[in-house]
Amino acid sequence: MDLFKYIKNNFIVSAETMGFLNDFKLYVDNDSKHNSYVAKSWLLYNCSKVLQTPSQSLDICNKTCLE
Repeated sequence: MDLFKYIKNNFIVSAETMGFLNDFKLYVDNDSKHNSYVAKSWLLYNCSKVLQTPSQSLDICNKTCLE
C-alpha cells in the first residue's frame, strides 16, 4: 500500500496543472490531517516552504494578500 497515494494523485497533479509546482508555499493549520506522520514526512521531503498557522487563523487572508 502506498501511503502517499492521495498526495501524489491530488496535490502534485493540481500544482503541476496550475503551473507552480516548483515555487509555492503551502499553508497548513494544526488540523490532525496536517499533523499526521504521513503528511509530515511527505512535506519534509517534498515541500520546502511550509507555513504553520494556528487552526482557523484570521491572519491567513492578510498574510496571503501581502505577499
